[in-house]
Amino acid sequence: MMWHRDISILTFLLLIASGHAQSDTLSRIDQRPQRIVSLNICTDQLVLQIADPKRVLSVTWLAKEPSESDVVALARSIPSNHGLAAEVIPLAPDLVVAGTVTTPIATSMLKRAGIPVLELPPISSIEDARRQIREIAGAVGEVERGNELIGRLDRRLADISVLPERSRPTAIVFSPNGFTAGPGTLVDDVIQRSGFANLAAGRSFGAYHHVPLEVLLSEPPDVLIIESAEESKPSLASQILGHRALLRLSERIRVVIIPSRLWSCPGFGLAEAATILDATANELRRSRQHE
Repeated sequence: MMWHRDISILTFLLLIASGHAQSDTLSRIDQRPQRIVSLNICTDQLVLQIADPKRVLSVTWLAKEPSESDVVALARSIPSNHGLAAEVIPLAPDLVVAGTVTTPIATSMLKRAGIPVLELPPISSIEDARRQIREIAGAVGEVERGNELIGRLDRRLADISVLPERSRPTAIVFSPNGFTAGPGTLVDDVIQRSGFANLAAGRSFGAYHHVPLEVLLSEPPDVLIIESAEESKPSLASQILGHRALLRLSERIRVVIIPSRLWSCPGFGLAEAATILDATANELRRSRQHE
């Protein structure tokens, strides 16, 4: 009968279409980079969180340092590199992800060798972080995983209650060597989103600037944010954090310690840093209400 023949033809066409769909899916999977190398601590963290670690040939040695990295466990079994082209070329990667600032000589040599390189610039906002997560997720063929990471970040940030500008407490970051983060930096964006007014922005210090200890003593903020690298060994750069005058100041104002690894790179650490500061801002608000 005719209708039997029509059903048979329709079934045949559906099977062909299904076969093409499966073929396209497998083709897209096969086209994803299978031999990925990262040459920057920030790209290390995103690549390892988004791509299957089995597809990652090498990450920087910093990825295994707890003071610098949020992906120590993921990086532990992956070979390390020191950002040298001589380390990368023998691996024959089909994608190298790097920063625009940290390894320019190596990436230039890799490009001349015909190796695909994705270079990402430093970021200055949480929106930049979202953009880089999407870019790396697209490059490694894991768009859904990238969206999941952004979703986790945004859900945590949505829980932060931003205070009106007129009632915001002041805060300033004090890092090893006495540097602070001003306008146009990722750290400043996290501080502002967490309900604080950045004292460094008010003084026009610029993006990154040395802040004299005298400034902190003469115009103390409500909160002093100590950016710590969680170093296991003492260094000249961090000695100022133990200055006697700074210790006396800490007796009069709130002090919060933020590990630098949380807000140095795009990723979920940004939400963790913002959550710490949000809790401090709310504590200050409650204490003022009871004064």
